[in-house]
Amino acid sequence: MIKFFGAVLIILSFGIWGVSKSEKLKKRCDSLLLIISSLNLLENEIAFSEKDIASALLSVGNMENLPLFVTVSENLKNSSVSEAFSLALKNSDICLSKSDRELIFEFSKSLGSLGKELQIGSIHHTKELLTSARVSACEEYGKYGRLYRSMGILLGFLVAIILI
Repeated sequence: MIKFFGAVLIILSFGIWGVSKSEKLKKRCDSLLLIISSLNLLENEIAFSEKDIASALLSVGNMENLPLFVTVSENLKNSSVSEAFSLALKNSDICLSKSDRELIFEFSKSLGSLGKELQIGSIHHTKELLTSARVSACEEYGKYGRLYRSMGILLGFLVAIILI
């Protein structure tokens, strides 16, 4: 009886591990979509509003419920835009890959230092890059999401069988 409960716990733990790996892939897809839609709003704030970058980021962060932009807005009081983005990306719990974070950091270097038209162009370019990253992230989730879930349960069965 104890072996049975131990086997069930092993299978559940490996299953949970597989599901969590799969969820990270899905969260990356969702996070990229949220950032892309936030960049659309930021573009509108820059184009049609006379707000400074800090208040535009705060406004967009509150509208989209994106803590990354809110944190950047708060960090802008003490540092430059790129430093604020760097700190916010390091401390953020948003699920992004290293290349996604580097892309957003590169975007931050041009934000606030260029004219309105060049900033809008930079936002367009970043949105295109993030859209292609989102497409690849969603394809990756489609390929590997189910694999991780299945692999977790099967590994759990394998370990349980070996131990019993």
